[in-house]
Amino acid sequence: MPQSPSKKRISAFERKLPLMHAIANRMPWAIPPFAFSMFIMVEGLSNSGWIAIFATWATKLAPNYIAATYAIGFVAVLLCNIFNNLPMTILVARVLQHPNFANSPVATPEVVKGCLFALVVGSNLGACTTLVGSMAGLVWDSLLRNKNSRVGYWNFFKWNMRVMPVVIFVALSIVVAELTVMY
Repeated sequence: MPQSPSKKRISAFERKLPLMHAIANRMPWAIPPFAFSMFIMVEGLSNSGWIAIFATWATKLAPNYIAATYAIGFVAVLLCNIFNNLPMTILVARVLQHPNFANSPVATPEVVKGCLFALVVGSNLGACTTLVGSMAGLVWDSLLRNKNSRVGYWNFFKWNMRVMPVVIFVALSIVVAELTVMY
């Protein structure tokens, strides 16, 4: 029985580029649509005017650099586990750059610097709190499933909640201490 043209292409691909074929078969193909949907959600929030609203709310969280650092840091950690760390970083950066925040009286240089450093801390450490927090967590979970092994979202969260709140608080406290010395 003759092979279909697509079967011939697949076998030619497998024969000529076996490594690429193996990589393509092992790719976690469900993750890119999830990632793109998160970026689309951020764009949707931006286009529908929510960034301006969030920027106004951010001014309420930032009466001084200490409050701003802790508030933006913990909000970033929370949003990291809703949106994922990459789209969350874009969202919060847009909020901090929006005129409602950037041109407000509370946006002093030390508040802005505290917010930006807190965003970095929140993005990096928030990504470690749940599997959804970063693309790496999703890829790792996908690889484990391919090997018939599971950690589970709830177990991962429980293990990390033993240590991550302390780590996040200490990291943000270091940012506050550095800002205190700088200003």
